[in-house]
Amino acid sequence: MHPLALQIFFQVTTATKALERLGGMEVPTFGFDAASFQDLYTQIEQALECFEKAQPEAFAEKEDMPVTIDVPNMWHFDLNGLTYLQEFVLPNL
Repeated sequence: MHPLALQIFFQVTTATKALERLGGMEVPTFGFDAASFQDLYTQIEQALECFEKAQPEAFAEKEDMPVTIDVPNMWHFDLNGLTYLQEFVLPNL
């Protein structure tokens, strides 16, 4: 995998998973299979479409909502919504 493709994968996944976890939205699952710049642009466009569909009220009062992140054989985090955004999502974008 090319480093740029991996970076794009992490960015679109981190951003859209926040919409899924906190806003209850259905988001696409992105793969490591981007083989061209067009594939990368497609992933970015799909992520942006998710943000265009997001309803601000879906995120209201989610500061204390429990959020669990499990990366098999790597990490396990138990956070609240605000900490998840401030200490995981934003620094990784």
